[in-house]
Amino acid sequence: EEEEEEEASGAADAADAAADADPDASASASAPSVPRGKKMSRKQKKKSKKTATAQAKAKAVAERTSAEDQSAKSGEASDSVSASASASDSDSPDPVSPEARPASRAASQSAVPGSGARRTKNPKKGVDLLLPVDYLSPALAQKMARNGHLSALSQGVSASDAPASFPTPEMESLTNASSNAASAAGKKNLESVLYASDALAEPKPSSTGRPQTPSFTVAHDFEYAKSPTPVFVMLPLDVISRDGALQHKTALLTSLRTLRKIGVEGVMIDVWWGIVERDGPEQYDWTAYLELLDMVAGAGLKLNAVMSFHACGANVGDYFKVTLPKWVLDAAVSDPDLFFTDQYGYRNPECISLWADNAMTLHGRTPLECYRDFMASFRDAVESEGLGETLSEVSVGCGPCGELRYPAYPENKIVPNSSQWQFPGIGEFQCYDQRALGNLARAGSEAGHIEWGGAGPHDAGGYNNLPHETGFFRAHEGSWDSEYGQFFLSWYAGELVEHGDRMLRCARSVFEREDDNDVFSDPDGGTSGRDARGESRTSKKSSEKTSRQKRKRRVPALAIKCAGVHWWYNSRSHAAELTAGYFNTRSGDRCPERDGYEPIVAICGKHGARLNFTCAEMRDVEHPFFSRCGPEGLLRQIRAAAARYGVKVAGENALCRFDQDAYDKIITNCRGEGDDAELWSTGALLPPMASFTFLRLSKELFEDDNFRSFVRFVARMANETGTEVVEAGNVVQAEEVLSSLFSAEADLLPGGLRDIREETSSGFVAAQFSDL
Repeated sequence: EEEEEEEASGAADAADAAADADPDASASASAPSVPRGKKMSRKQKKKSKKTATAQAKAKAVAERTSAEDQSAKSGEASDSVSASASASDSDSPDPVSPEARPASRAASQSAVPGSGARRTKNPKKGVDLLLPVDYLSPALAQKMARNGHLSALSQGVSASDAPASFPTPEMESLTNASSNAASAAGKKNLESVLYASDALAEPKPSSTGRPQTPSFTVAHDFEYAKSPTPVFVMLPLDVISRDGALQHKTALLTSLRTLRKIGVEGVMIDVWWGIVERDGPEQYDWTAYLELLDMVAGAGLKLNAVMSFHACGANVGDYFKVTLPKWVLDAAVSDPDLFFTDQYGYRNPECISLWADNAMTLHGRTPLECYRDFMASFRDAVESEGLGETLSEVSVGCGPCGELRYPAYPENKIVPNSSQWQFPGIGEFQCYDQRALGNLARAGSEAGHIEWGGAGPHDAGGYNNLPHETGFFRAHEGSWDSEYGQFFLSWYAGELVEHGDRMLRCARSVFEREDDNDVFSDPDGGTSGRDARGESRTSKKSSEKTSRQKRKRRVPALAIKCAGVHWWYNSRSHAAELTAGYFNTRSGDRCPERDGYEPIVAICGKHGARLNFTCAEMRDVEHPFFSRCGPEGLLRQIRAAAARYGVKVAGENALCRFDQDAYDKIITNCRGEGDDAELWSTGALLPPMASFTFLRLSKELFEDDNFRSFVRFVARMANETGTEVVEAGNVVQAEEVLSSLFSAEADLLPGGLRDIREETSSGFVAAQFSDL
């Protein structure tokens, strides 16, 4: 056995030597080394294993050397080099030195997908779908494309031929450290991917984010600035009950007369769609509202009416619950996409989705036709009672809270489980109903990126996320600052602007000024032309008597309201504004600054409407620093844009406050800056506000300290606003006003302020908190 082992060992050594000399013959040389029919010993097995390993290494080296020789020869044939270089190359068949070969092999291996040099670092949170294809399988890429998540298929990703890095705009910025300091001149040209809104009937916005020359004539009329800013007071939400009855009449009448005595101009009231048309389609009950309007006129006040086509109870300060009409809710059972929908499938019943404006789904009418018929019925009811002079303004509700925005941050205190938003959450995009997704798909196709049209951003977080917790809204390298982000945000905001344009067109078709010679589109798609006298071109043969009656009719001012989304305003992405529908961002690493409110102001200028805005009492320092609130900057931005377009701004306070700091800030904002119409028209200085509405009439307003401070506030508004100097004899003295309320001539209540407070408290408090 020892002799046999020595013979086997000698044969194995011979085979190793033969393998070094000729690898191809190593297998045949090693075959007879072990005697047949005998079992291999442990030593023989070990030697055989070493032999096989050596053979494999030798074969790999030979193949690699052959491949390098062929590549070197092909390079010699294609390169145009000097004769001496050619001669030196021909002398050495392998131009790569032995020392350089290991580095060359390592570099070639690292360039091969699926090799040992593959990235092993985990994706960063929020950008997991923006990393190299090592983390992106073809199946996942297909799913991303179907769901509209960035440009997953724009480069033709395949399993066999995948690039080392994913060439998206986001990855380019990750590898370019200097992109953070990009100048405005170096920003991307996004003309081809930005969504073009038809509301302003003009070319696409320029790269600066501002609309080009508007298609309408901008008129600046600052005559109103000479007079003091009038003060209105918002009436309680529950003045009209859900059954259509006027509540706490005695307290209301006493309050209205008291407000008139202290110098208030008028009141504002929500005209609820769910109350007036509660019994069925086109069955309007205006009894309580006409009674209230008559009461307001009797007190010598004006009335601003808000056409409230939304529900009440899902927002800050909502203590009264009013739903949409039951027949609208019933229609939504068969057509669930009638409501806005978030990414989780929650459908918000607060208002009808703007993408359903022209859907014939409400008993043979579209929502726009329902809005128009509602406003026309209101106009006819007011005129039939001869109360047209009392109605000074009609604010058209365009969304939740009557504001032109998406329901991105619902806070329902009555039914908390319906949403979980809390301040300062960024909110959520509301574009997941089928009509919205179809519109988005069409917009993505028109932009040349069909993969963008599947859904909203995948990394935008939830209602209560903060911007830095998401991949979309974070300040640096956020998806909002990419071509896809700019496309989506321009589409999302553009759809909101177009909805506001449709609503104002609808209101103008009802409350049209007779000297308006514009041609406007009816909600049902038709057109109606007006000549210089305001008569329809199709009704030239109408009687002159009808024309004279129309000229005598006083047309109220039209207005829409914009939301004061001030949290995260001082951040880079303005996350909460983006989810609400305002494409208002600071300059990014690749994309320019955007003014998200100028298009809204432009449609107001186009239709001659006012813009109501809140936050008039707020200061930045009153809010938590981490939430980056900027109510002062937000208000200034909107007022400057309105001044450039000749749009009057009416202010409101966001929260009910009676402190002196709030009153001081309101007076400062209402007063405006300077007295130069030329600077006002450019937005360099802010013109005065057209009016101010105090939120709201309540039992707390008539408490001793609160009421006295409010009287002084109204007096200061009369004395300190307006550009004309108030003569000494016309200065309003707050103490004189207070003393007149308690005199015998006041004709209010015998007990003066005490009885007023008791009367209003007993009337208001029971109904205000009945739903809580």
